[in-house]
Amino acid sequence: MRFIYHAILFSLSACCACAEGPRIAFVLAEREYDTAKTVTSFFESDLKPLGFRATYVTAPGEGDERNDLKGVEKALAEADLLFVSVRRRAPQVSQMKAIRKWVQTGKPLVGIRTANHAFHLRGKPAPQGHALWEEWDGVVLGGNYTGHHGKSKKTWFQFESTAKGHPILNGLQTVEEVTSGGSLYEVMPLAKTAELLAL
Repeated sequence: MRFIYHAILFSLSACCACAEGPRIAFVLAEREYDTAKTVTSFFESDLKPLGFRATYVTAPGEGDERNDLKGVEKALAEADLLFVSVRRRAPQVSQMKAIRKWVQTGKPLVGIRTANHAFHLRGKPAPQGHALWEEWDGVVLGGNYTGHHGKSKKTWFQFESTAKGHPILNGLQTVEEVTSGGSLYEVMPLAKTAELLAL
């Protein structure tokens, strides 16, 4: 979470001149990683003490309401940063318009985990009155999600040598390599406009 913490601080420092603490719109709509609990806990312990404020937009994992990001338009109208942890949802048309407008105006965004396939239904159409953004990964995040590597592969993390000195990495411990459990997404090749900080 330290890497995410630094990404949030950097994103907000570049855009926010708030009288009150900066507000983060957390859009949490996935069921694999339980981010509706883990991200809120992270906010309470690490960000709230620094004066940040939060608005949470969530949707259930199943049923008719899973594609309804209730309150996202209002949340974005009041936010300084959009934080996305969403998996395979088709928001209502007005909700998707608000998300697209956020991105098109160049406002800061942090996406984690399943955010690269946030608005993609694997070739299925969006329900009536809802919208997809299947190009989101490549256009917004700079990725190219195509699936998962097998769990038998060793997972590791290291900072990219060319990213040395980048403000997002300030204060983070530099190590040769950190090993981890779990599996990784297949996201290569990255967009030419993506700046690789860690691999």
